[in-house]
Amino acid sequence: MNKFVQVLGGGAALAICAVSANAEISYSPNTVFDTESGLYWRLFETLEEGRSAGFSWASVAQTADLFLHYAPPDAEGTLPGYEPDWGGIVSYTTSGDGMSYAFSWESSYDFENYLPPVLSDPFGYNISYGIPGPHSPMTDVLIAQVSGDNHQAVPVLFRDATQADQYGSAAGEVEGIIDPPPESIDVCPCYDYDYSDGEIKTIDYYDADGTLKTAGYLMVSSVPEPSHHVLFLAGIAGIALRRKLGNVCRGRPACR
Repeated sequence: MNKFVQVLGGGAALAICAVSANAEISYSPNTVFDTESGLYWRLFETLEEGRSAGFSWASVAQTADLFLHYAPPDAEGTLPGYEPDWGGIVSYTTSGDGMSYAFSWESSYDFENYLPPVLSDPFGYNISYGIPGPHSPMTDVLIAQVSGDNHQAVPVLFRDATQADQYGSAAGEVEGIIDPPPESIDVCPCYDYDYSDGEIKTIDYYDADGTLKTAGYLMVSSVPEPSHHVLFLAGIAGIALRRKLGNVCRGRPACR
């Protein structure tokens, strides 16, 4: 579940649907569709579950292509599909070969289209942490596995850190890394506020045996490209995925 919760109205729904229909990457519940490659992407807990649904394990090369289509090296500091009414991309870097991307953004939640499309949002996250409050980053992490040489598992790290204040300011950092080096992993334990019991708990990227916590396997399926009408409906259904503002502004009437 995303730590940074956004409540969207009808106007914002239309804005996100337009992004879904016009950018190379389209988003719907649990699924990312890459219009350039014609591949549907989903996250499955097991390879068997994905194969039974008609998906195959994504390769490193396919994942690199997805990264290149989401954050192209030649985008000149812009993110395709992100055109906020105010603000935008602050910094933007890619490895050039699709193995990684990173960008930061700033905008205002007084505008409906302030959040950038985040590649990992439809898949969900297996690590989340942060203490609610102004300018306190709320971080969501997904670590999934793709197929490398000789079909060995290669981790893919997605990280989305977002913060806001009670005056309308919002900012964030987003990144994706295939086979992340150890220095790209946050030094934890990290701290998270648990709303169920009001306690602060520790979060780590690693299991007790020292292995990275993974959510499952990224898998792909080649399907006919859906019509813009289908993408529009999928965008409406996917609005619930962008629930990011409430934890930062919880209990602060000035936040909207």
